Amino acid sequence: MRKTCAVVFALILGGVLSAFAAEEKASSIKMKGDLFLRYHHDTFDESTSEDRDRFRLRYRLGFEGEASEYVKVKAGIASGTGDPRSRIVTFQDSSNGKSVNLDYACASYEAYEGLEVVIGKIQGGMPFWRTTPLLFDGDINPEGVAAKMCIKDDAYELFGSVLASVLDEYADNTNDPYMMAFQAGGKLNFDALFLKLAATYYWVTDEVGTAFDYSSGTNTLANEKLVYEYDTPVFSIEFGGKDLFVPYLAVFADYVNNPDPDDENIGCSCHRQLHDGWGWKNRK
Repeated sequence: MRKTCAVVFALILGGVLSAFAAEEKASSIKMKGDLFLRYHHDTFDESTSEDRDRFRLRYRLGFEGEASEYVKVKAGIASGTGDPRSRIVTFQDSSNGKSVNLDYACASYEAYEGLEVVIGKIQGGMPFWRTTPLLFDGDINPEGVAAKMCIKDDAYELFGSVLASVLDEYADNTNDPYMMAFQAGGKLNFDALFLKLAATYYWVTDEVGTAFDYSSGTNTLANEKLVYEYDTPVFSIEFGGKDLFVPYLAVFADYVNNPDPDDENIGCSCHRQLHDGWGWKNRK
């Protein structure tokens, strides 16, 4: 069993740069960034594993500008090895240079109030409401096009999203893997309580026999290639309230079922979150 102790230092860097004028209308480019430093100590109970000490770093820098009244362009760079799940690098290899990668680069178009279309390497992870990282790490920025819709008032909220994403491209094969995903959901507010529900469907093409880079290693493989299809429905729920036993309390869960395997094809993740109104939060 591994025991971990981490000391974290975070420095937030931000700024606003004056920018350009287009068609006699002033616009602006916003710049933001953060620097994250951490000392990490791992203790192992097994005699075969040595205790480990690491110093780690994450750096991110992003820009956002208005191309027109309805179009915004965003781009960001980040430290890392290229792994889409992490921007953190370790101090090692005789103080070698650390890689910086394109983290995201996308353009968004606000077609109507509450309706947005985004294309490129999309910032902010999967464009869906998810209560837990059951299927996708929140750091993964998909590549493709997405549309997001939201209608809300004090009593309710309706939302939906569509994503078309390129998963890989092969020079010697025309059957490149793609993913289409659809979500519809809503939220009801009852005075101090609320209930939020969503259903999502992921449709993946030509994934069987594929070996994706940076796989988490949790999927069934044969000869290091995927065995099953991943056309899966996902259901998400969150129920909570304010000013109950504590200022905020919520329980939430994700449920997924992959119909391709005959067994061991169900996944579920449940959590709760509370905070006391003074800045302390707890999420498990």
